Amino acid sequence: GNQAYLVPFRRPLAGDELTTNLREFPVSNSGLVVRVNLNTFRVSGSLDLARFHPDLCGFSGAVTVTHFAYFVPYMRVKQPDSEEVNPYSGLVARVDLRDFTSVQYLDLTVVDSGLRGFMRGFAYRQYVFLVPHRSQFFDPKGPTQSGKVARIDTNNFTPSGVSFLDLTTALRSQVPDFADSDLRGFNGGIVSGKYGFFVPYFNGATLSGKVCRINLDRFDEVQTLDLTQLDSKLRGYTDGILSKVQENLEANLFDEFQIRVGTTDPYDYTY
Repeated sequence: GNQAYLVPFRRPLAGDELTTNLREFPVSNSGLVVRVNLNTFRVSGSLDLARFHPDLCGFSGAVTVTHFAYFVPYMRVKQPDSEEVNPYSGLVARVDLRDFTSVQYLDLTVVDSGLRGFMRGFAYRQYVFLVPHRSQFFDPKGPTQSGKVARIDTNNFTPSGVSFLDLTTALRSQVPDFADSDLRGFNGGIVSGKYGFFVPYFNGATLSGKVCRINLDRFDEVQTLDLTQLDSKLRGYTDGILSKVQENLEANLFDEFQIRVGTTDPYDYTY
């Protein structure tokens, strides 16, 4: 139907949570998804994901594939004072939008302990890609920002359907091809064709201007575009968008298949 869904993140503090000397204890974020009917502009339902698991809260976005919504895990609790508490989550929630009651969840940290703290995501084919942002609150050994892109096969919503690519250690498909440890701490991503683009924000040392591109078909072929080589101020972005350009067709044979100019993709047949 014609519905909008609001992604839960923070909630107001209440009771003892407002007491200053209790702030050192973790306070959970919100897991309450709200559904709005766009025809009537009224609330048509709500769903508390935290009822299914207490850590299903504090999401940074959501991605839809078919009739499912996948909620991107970010911070399960408000940022704590204690260095021992890691507020960043790796629990992905999947909600069936047909009934808005069926919920499943997947713990990405079972696959790798660093798969947590993502900042939005995007879909490509049957996959959901999660954009790495920050995986730890404190790390004495180095930056807490993450470069691990998670890929979830929505046809296999189990740990075996999860793979990841660490952008900080992957060899690049460029000259020189050495890995770039600055490829971490992104703030969203976008898809164009078969490529995913990751928006630079903060790499743990400085605001970043390094846009990263990967081949989504191969889940490899890492490439970097350093915007600061053009202007040192081109850094620290919060998200990205695409312009949609109408493409003329080179051939359209009775709507059986269409060939776009310069394409190498297989034909899409309809019978």
